[in-house]
This record gives sequence, structure tokens and C-alpha cells, in this order.
Amino acid sequence: MDSSGAWAGWRRLLVISRANSENVSALRQRARVGVRAFTLIELLVVIAIIAVLIGLLVPAMAGVRSYVRSVKCAANLRSFGQSFQMYMNNNKDLLPNVRPFYDPAISSTTDPALLDILASYMDVKPPQKENPDDPDSKYIPVDPFFCPSDRKPEDEAGLSLGISYEYWPGMMMVFAEGPLLGDKSKAQRMVSTYWSQGTNIPVLSDAKVWHKLGGNKGQNGLYYGDWHVGEVDITPRDQVENSVPTIPVVPPPPPAPPSGP
Repeated sequence: MDSSGAWAGWRRLLVISRANSENVSALRQRARVGVRAFTLIELLVVIAIIAVLIGLLVPAMAGVRSYVRSVKCAANLRSFGQSFQMYMNNNKDLLPNVRPFYDPAISSTTDPALLDILASYMDVKPPQKENPDDPDSKYIPVDPFFCPSDRKPEDEAGLSLGISYEYWPGMMMVFAEGPLLGDKSKAQRMVSTYWSQGTNIPVLSDAKVWHKLGGNKGQNGLYYGDWHVGEVDITPRDQVENSVPTIPVVPPPPPAPPSGP
């Protein structure tokens, strides 16, 4: 090939390369023109949508957590139900005669506690205080004595008394001892019979309203017989006070006759 032909070939290559370069530059320019950043209004709209979604999801998640705590509380109460039945099998079908909980005005420090009596039937040690040498020390939470919702300082029961649940037969036994002149055995038999005949008062329930979901009363309760757990739809304390059977007061013995002259 002569020099003129070679030069013509190089010119064609140069033209083609320049055309390709111009095409690439044009494509890049069009791509830059097509990419547009968010405006301030669009960014605010996106933020508002995210805030709305968070506002919808957070209450739903809180409701799920409350439901899970209520289910765990119900499982704790069922454990007590099995223990009550084993205790009654060994004690002539009588409910434990122990002091009620979360009522210092009625409870007596000299009476046995429910957690001490049932602990042996539950295969678990009763709760211990953080500092056994300090009477004002708080209890260490342990299942099944503590409701998982019993955790707010202004609402707590278990940290002060070792258990989150109120024992309603124990309260009724306290009320019944008055007409029976303090006879604890008779009060125990009477109250145990009352529960065995059927009542809507739970044997054990949350000490306070911790499970307010929807339109319920907010307390779980353990019921006598099949030991099922259900919603407490009454005010147990008022029901206990109004349901104590009428017992005639035993009159005091007559004075001894005077001795002879």
C-alpha cells in the first residue's frame, strides 16, 4: 500500500474515533440532565410518611408486648393451680390458711405466707430479698411469683411483698375468724367449702390492674376446680367482703354459779 492509501485509512479511523467520542459525551450529558435531586417539599413529604408509619407501628408493638406479658402472667397462675391441687390432696381438700398479700393492714408477720407453703409444691425456692439483713430491702423477682407487668415503682407489689398475686381465700379467712372467735381451723374449713361450691371470685389474681387490653378489667385470675386462668370481671375485695357467709357468734360461756354459803 502506498503512502496516500495509508494516510486515507488513518483519516477514516480518526473520524470514526471522534464521532464515537462525541456520542459518548452526548450520552453522558443526557444522563446528567435526567438525574434530578429531591426538592425540599418532596423530602418533607417522605419524612411525614415515615413519621405516620412509626406512629402506627409503635402502639401496635406496645400492644403486642403487653399481650405477651399477660400470657406469661397466665402461665405463672397455672403453675399455682397445680400447686394448690397438690396441697389440697395432702390436706383434706382444704385451701391453705395463710395471710393474704398486698394488704399490710390485714396481713400479720406471724402468720405463714403463701409462697412459703406452696414453694415445696412448685419445686422452686421462694423469693429472697436483695439484702436479707435489711427489712426494707426489695425482693428479687423470680418466676412464677412475679407478674412480668409488675415492674413500675408506683405500681409494684412483688418487690415489696415477694409475690405479685393476691390470695383471696386468705382474706376471706381473716374476715371469717371474727365471728368464729379467732378459730383458724373452722375459718379454713368454711372458706374452703365456700369455694368448692362454686364462686366467681378467683383463688389468686393480679394484685393490681396490669393487663388493661381493650375493654377488659385488666387482671388475670386463677379459678378453683379446673384451675383455669381467665379475666377477672369483678372487684375481688368487695366481693370477698360481701360474700363472707353469716356465722352466728358463739356466745361466751355463762358465769359459774356462786359457791355455797
